[in-house]
Amino acid sequence: MEEREWCDYFIWSETGDYFLQRVTRDPKTCALWNKIKSKLIHFWEQDLLPELADSRLERKLKPRLPEYRQLAIKVAIAMIVKIFIMEAQEILEQVVMQFVREQTPPPKRRRLEAGAEPERVSRDATQIPPATRRPSRARPTAIPAQQPSM
Repeated sequence: MEEREWCDYFIWSETGDYFLQRVTRDPKTCALWNKIKSKLIHFWEQDLLPELADSRLERKLKPRLPEYRQLAIKVAIAMIVKIFIMEAQEILEQVVMQFVREQTPPPKRRRLEAGAEPERVSRDATQIPPATRRPSRARPTAIPAQQPSM
């Protein structure tokens, strides 16, 4: 393709069907060719040529698995296992959370008498009734005398 103005891409099958497409030289096809050329050469040398020279298919043997293809298979399997583990962890977390929700008893609720308001919990000591306050460690001071009300 590098030195020609066009190339015929032809596929034929034993049933007599075929496909023919003329590929012309232009900047787009040259860029694509330069991108895939090394991969095509590698495929030719590692896969196709050995099969043409010494066919394993005709001898009913398993196909050749060059090192690069074995590595690609291992990487694909590792990715599948990683995805499976991530999904399994997510499912396990959901199951555990559901189990915890089912095992945790609901908070106890007190019945309020008609017209009563619920207690408000506050950390502000000024809102705690004096009878329930803890005694202060400060030195006692004189309490001013109350004046009689009229």
